[in-house]
Amino acid sequence: GQVLGYVELLNELDTTAVEPMAHVADIANVFRDDELRPSLPRAAALSNAPKTDGKFFVVPQILEEG
Repeated sequence: GQVLGYVELLNELDTTAVEPMAHVADIANVFRDDELRPSLPRAAALSNAPKTDGKFFVVPQILEEG
């Protein structure tokens, strides 16, 4: 009852001068440039993995062949 009544009240507002928006906050995504940066050496990244093949993490298969 009360929620629907409030929505009906909002429908009475004049919004002709209001720009449509996708979000209630007027923000935009901020992306960084895709550039090479220093990172963890491979050996260090793999050192705590439960299973590797020496170069990559080995994880259980989740997709069927096909």
